[in-house]
Amino acid sequence: MAIKRKPKRNSKKKQIKFNFKQNISNVIIGLFMVLILGFLVSTVSRFTSNSNSIQRETPDLSKLIKSTPYEKETGHKIKVEIQNGCGIAGVASLFEDYLRQSGFDVVNSTNATHFSHGESKILHHKGENARALELAKTMGIPEQLIEENKDNNLFQDLTLIIGNNHSQLTSFDKANSQHNPF
Repeated sequence: MAIKRKPKRNSKKKQIKFNFKQNISNVIIGLFMVLILGFLVSTVSRFTSNSNSIQRETPDLSKLIKSTPYEKETGHKIKVEIQNGCGIAGVASLFEDYLRQSGFDVVNSTNATHFSHGESKILHHKGENARALELAKTMGIPEQLIEENKDNNLFQDLTLIIGNNHSQLTSFDKANSQHNPF
């Protein structure tokens, strides 16, 4: 008995074509999927983990920031602008450091409109004379050199104008010893 052979078909074998652009795109998409999956796992584990297990101690910043006696009594940090009214370079910076270390909030340090101020003085803008008295006491400026200059539109409470007598102020030596010029 003869085995019947099936006639050979002229079918061509399917050829696998290598499409470079399509394969690179698939690899990039796969990498992005892995990256997104990693982010999702990280996010889920962060929300489900016990966040109370890590104790973070938050420092009390109020202990680091010095307060004036006025601020301790009223809760108001005195905002001061310093103007150099004597023309000596660096004198406003000298007192800026000193006042910050004394608990004042120095918001600006600039030159005065002129450099012929003979005496240092304080201008108070908000009507609270006790603030000006606190600054005068700290600086060693006589009370009679406090001038009222009401302007509620200004941010600062007081303006300190440093005059030519700056080296005779009782605060000068303290400010000079605490000053860091750099």
